[in-house]
Amino acid sequence: MSSPSAPGPGPAASAGPAASASPTRDAGPTPGPGPTRAATRIASLDVLRGFAVLGILIVNIQGFARVFSGYMNPPSAGGFEGAEVWLWSVVYLFAD
Repeated sequence: MSSPSAPGPGPAASAGPAASASPTRDAGPTPGPGPTRAATRIASLDVLRGFAVLGILIVNIQGFARVFSGYMNPPSAGGFEGAEVWLWSVVYLFAD
């Protein structure tokens, strides 16, 4: 009969590295990066993201088309009449 202080492999030592692994490791493979399945996507969130990307595009188009001072003060760039006034006002109110 061996005493508890006797040297030798005990139950924890004989289990090996698998005993120290997390329980989720044996649950199976985890999905890697990739597209989300259509059943788990939220359609309203996708629509909101689409409007956000289009808003960024509209603001950047106007910013790239003007000189820097014309971005916040369009008359300083010249040629600020008609539909351009309306379009700048709408973008400034809703996107900037």
